[in-house]
Parts: sequence; C-alpha cells; structure tokens
Amino acid sequence: MHHTSTKTKVFEGIFVSILVIMIFVTMFAVYALAEKNVDLSQNAYSSFIHLGVRPDFEKADLDDIPTDTADVKDFAVMLYNLGGTNAKNAETLAAYCMCQMKMTVMKIDNYVDIDASIIKTQDEFFRIDYRLERDLPFKKTLGKLADLLPMVLTERFYTNTDMDYLAYQKVGNSSVVEDENGTSTPTADWTADVTDERRDVPVYNSTQDGIFEVIAYTIVAEAINDVTIELKQTDDDENYYAVNLVLDAKNETLVSRIIDTIREPSTDPNASYSQIEYNFELWDNGYFKSIQIKEVWDAKALGLFAFGTSSEYNWSFSYDPSDANTDVYKDCVDAKQAILGA
Repeated sequence: MHHTSTKTKVFEGIFVSILVIMIFVTMFAVYALAEKNVDLSQNAYSSFIHLGVRPDFEKADLDDIPTDTADVKDFAVMLYNLGGTNAKNAETLAAYCMCQMKMTVMKIDNYVDIDASIIKTQDEFFRIDYRLERDLPFKKTLGKLADLLPMVLTERFYTNTDMDYLAYQKVGNSSVVEDENGTSTPTADWTADVTDERRDVPVYNSTQDGIFEVIAYTIVAEAINDVTIELKQTDDDENYYAVNLVLDAKNETLVSRIIDTIREPSTDPNASYSQIEYNFELWDNGYFKSIQIKEVWDAKALGLFAFGTSSEYNWSFSYDPSDANTDVYKDCVDAKQAILGA
C-alpha cells in the first residue's frame, strides 16, 4: 500500500493554494485607472469619439444642493439614481474604461491592465473586458507551472430583447497586437477553450425595473460615511455635478449583490471590502458624464495565504448613436455570430 508522506501533503496543499492565488490574479483584475499615461486612441474602440460629451437633452429640474448633511446624502443618492435611470432609458449608450488592478500576494505586487467597453441600445447589450498582463512577478515564481494557468482573461457578455438570459463567455488568452501605424489593440482567440454560461439579464432598457449600473452596489444614504457635491462647469460653460462618496464598505445593503463575487471564488467566507469610494460626474440634464470607483478588499486563499486587491475604475460615457452601433465593432459582431449563430 502506498502512503502519502506528511511533507508531500503539505507540499500539495501549498501548491494548490498557489494555483488558487494565481487564478485570482486573473479573475479579479478589475477596472482601475492605469498608472501609465493612457492614450485613448489606442483602445479597441478608438472611434468612441463622444466620451464625456454632454448629450443634447434639456436641463433637469433639480433643487439647489442642500447644506444639511442628511439632506446632502439623500441628494447624492437621488442624483445617482437619476443617472442610472437615464442611462437605462437612453436610446444609445457607450462607455469605456482603461484601468489597472493591483493584487498583493506575500508582499509582492502584481498588476493587470483592463480594457473594458459597454455598448447598449434599447434592444441590445454588449460588454467586453480584456485583462492584459502588465507585471506579474508572482507568476514568475511558478516557472513552467504557470503554463497550467490562464494568466490573462477576456470576458464578453451579450443579450437582446429576444433573449431571456445574458450570454457569458470567457477565454484565457488575452493579448495586445500592434498594427503598422503603431496602434495597440487588445485581442483574444475565441476558437479554443471557451467557457459558456447563462447569467441574469442586466438592467439596460426602459422596460426593466431598476437602474443601469457598471458595478452592482446598492447605494443608499445609510451606507454613506462622507459626501461632497459641487456644481461645476466645463470649459464650454456646460454644468455638471461632481459627487464624491466615501461609502461604508461593511454595509450589508451596499455590498449584498456583489459580496459573493469575492467570497465564492476565494473560498473565504469572510472575504470583505475594506474601502469603497464612489465618485461620479452627472450632467445637469441628469446623464452620467463619468464614474470613478476605488475599492479595496482582502481574503485568504484556502485559509492559508492572505492577499489584498486595490482597484480604481474610471468610466467615461457617450450617448451618441454613432458610438453605440453593435454592427460596427468587430468584437460585437464576432460575439453575436458566436452566440446567436447569425
């Protein structure tokens, strides 16, 4: 009879833990503002030319910004819900985020860039997130064992009003290609090792209850620790609200719809957020100009290895129909062909 030695068992446990951690480097490489200068002309959707442009709708009928702290919190929640409702009801919307996530494992910082885009109309919703290796020193410690793991991951999502589910696909082979003009574009090979799932349809059109969200936080006044609101102007004298929220990361209502996305994959039932800041700019007509989110969370892989993540999301919005044509962009066309067989 073959007996497994204690040393072998310990080694196997450590090895499995390392594999789990390395998977997290990919799975939770979420949107954060890159530390390097970002040239938007190099993103996959460089023809999103109306990001941050005020849509041509009349000014919303809003009260003055209150001065009482409780009233300011309520006003901030109202502005947030107004932006999410208008985004849902918008005939067209395109949003883009070029970001980075930092994950610290055993005091080693690992970085993954993310190039993410959303396109929606009243009939269709499409999103793609490219996770691109920037610097993963922890991966290097695995040597050839790292070949067993997909270190870079692309996820794409698609649904339309004829579907009762959100089609989700992922592949572990994201990369960046450069054309003869020096333009860098993220890409992925969808012909091999594709994972398919059916998920719940997100809120994206006016027939649905709820609001449009880039992250499923439930922002309520009780979850706000600190808030500031200013009415500002662009260089073209266009008015917008700048809302800065420091949120209670332990508030159950705030994280109820998102907490399992860190607890289930990490196998740590106590994984939790330690910091969430949600800042957004809203045009005076009630449409999002931008959303910036900073979040920090911590967990333990298999109860052994502590690791932490720090992410900053930076989304810009366009409501121009020319930026939201799913029949123009190759990623959208490829996804629809694969998912719908069209």
